[in-house]
Amino acid sequence: MFKKQLLFYLERGECPACRFAEESTEVFYRWFLLEYYYSGPMLSSLVEGGFCHRHAWELEKRQAIQVSSTFEWLARDLSQKLNRLLSETKGRPAQRPPELCLNPISRIWPFSWLCRIFHRKRSSLRALAFLQRKEPCPVCETIRASSAEAVTLLIKWLHDPEVKAAYDQSGYLCHEHFLLALKKAPPDLSAYLTERQLRNLAGLIAGLTEYSRKRDYRFAHEPRGVEQLAWQQAIRFFAGEKVRSDGTSAKNPGQDGYDGQDG
Repeated sequence: MFKKQLLFYLERGECPACRFAEESTEVFYRWFLLEYYYSGPMLSSLVEGGFCHRHAWELEKRQAIQVSSTFEWLARDLSQKLNRLLSETKGRPAQRPPELCLNPISRIWPFSWLCRIFHRKRSSLRALAFLQRKEPCPVCETIRASSAEAVTLLIKWLHDPEVKAAYDQSGYLCHEHFLLALKKAPPDLSAYLTERQLRNLAGLIAGLTEYSRKRDYRFAHEPRGVEQLAWQQAIRFFAGEKVRSDGTSAKNPGQDGYDGQDG
């Protein structure tokens, strides 16, 4: 199945790692709404980290009842933690002072004043420790893992003549996934990927140069062409593929003429 999907994205001139990550994101959301939204392991992970800004707002586009249940649980957990923090804050004077403040000299002003400040600060940091993020956003982690897997599989399939021909023709990796591929690929493939990336970069530079030239009033009368999209292609190259919120990019390539079987 991977080969068919890989060819699908290579022929479209899209970064396959970006698109595979997007597919995995859609799969995560689908399972989250079906099962994960109230599962113990998922809630435990969210308690220790939670969704990042971007992916939390992505949930706004999904069914409200599941998202509501998840955040109700998280809100109740946070309320308990804040009550604990408040309790510890009020009970701080009874806590054992740090070693520095047990020294007899600490009873002399201004050392006594400094010790009180130091004691309060250290107690605050300890009390806040259990509120800090300890786990990554689960969607970000899904994207990271699926991108790495896609790059690994691409390197494997580049030995296949059909995939190699497709990559020669129009394939490319965005800059982030290209760097990841260089870390994973053997020296011969690293050289090949670098040469192919230089070709992509040369085409991009040519398009940007032409776009800038036609912005000059002296050449503004010339017909506009594909160079008008060069700046968008540059964003794709350096930042990765644009996420398609309508889900079209996550569509199974089998729906576009592929039978879903590797050949």
